[in-house]
Amino acid sequence: MENLLLSAIETFNTFFGNYGLSIIAITLVIKFVTLPLMIISAKSSKKMDQVNKKLKTYENLEPAELAQKRIELFKEHQINPLASILPLLIQAPIYFFLFSVLSGNSFHGSFIWITNLGASDPFFILPILACLSFAIPMFLKKQNEIPQTMKKLQYILPVISFLFLYKMKAAVLLYIATSSIMSSITTWGIDRFSS
Repeated sequence: MENLLLSAIETFNTFFGNYGLSIIAITLVIKFVTLPLMIISAKSSKKMDQVNKKLKTYENLEPAELAQKRIELFKEHQINPLASILPLLIQAPIYFFLFSVLSGNSFHGSFIWITNLGASDPFFILPILACLSFAIPMFLKKQNEIPQTMKKLQYILPVISFLFLYKMKAAVLLYIATSSIMSSITTWGIDRFSS
């Protein structure tokens, strides 16, 4: 799989003549190919949110009764609890291999302000962009739908992410930022147009 992804990046590089554009292109292709899985996951997750809202009205029930009510609601709304997780598990190896290819190979080329994609971003623009792209989905949700603990995390998570990302290779950060931005756009589109 790694060789296939590396070959794809090299093929895009012969077409674009730039590793940065090649990384963006391969990320977009993978996002496009996995889009049906993401749609399935998002729709299932949305149904689960609706069921969880209904379950809050039954909080005073005994645990066994609550579990039975959950099963009834799953059947009523035709929800398979694995439907929101399974597509993500199928996508995970692809992203793992792409991350491995990008971090294990030095793509010595420039991209806009970055002089070497095999080194870290000297101006920290990509780490900041990646961190902001992690936060975007949380800010797109209605604030009354976000649990109180998650509201705190939406401010803390980008800062913690930056501490992990700021020294990473620019090639990896370009992939992470592109992937996260595309995921945010896709999630927004699914939420907006599937209602």
